[in-house]
Amino acid sequence: MIESLKADVKAYFQSTAKPRNENLVIWDGFDELTKPIAVDFFNGKSWEDLLHYLQNPAVGYAYLEEWAVLSPIALAYYLRAYLEFLIETLSGQQDHDEWYISDFFHWQYQMIYMHKGSPLSPKQTAVIVKIAEHVVIEIKDYQRFADIGDDILINIDLFLKELNQYGK
Repeated sequence: MIESLKADVKAYFQSTAKPRNENLVIWDGFDELTKPIAVDFFNGKSWEDLLHYLQNPAVGYAYLEEWAVLSPIALAYYLRAYLEFLIETLSGQQDHDEWYISDFFHWQYQMIYMHKGSPLSPKQTAVIVKIAEHVVIEIKDYQRFADIGDDILINIDLFLKELNQYGK
């Protein structure tokens, strides 16, 4: 299943040109304190740079909150790094950081809430739902992530309910 998820991420989150600095966020009067932090962090970074950043255990997985305020173009571009890191975490390639899994789905919920629906393409959104469904099976059928499995399930449920509210 992990290989199928990897293939879907690669197929539907193909890298395009890095978003330009002025296209990283939409200055709409909301989240004005977080947006400059997001612009400072993401400016000039490729999705590959971000993936290397996430893989560095010395820095952790910061910038999920800042990621959520990115413009739809930037969201789709940088999401590949977050998804690849999530799949690495699920497959055991990275030390298990169950909090990353929980936080990832919390910020997916936030993304849907902020945009009043998915700002991603239907195929990209379907990939994230497929990953969420895989995580639910891992928790319910195989008792993975025992320490915070309930928290992960709550965040996945919030994400899926918010997505369904806006008709995917």
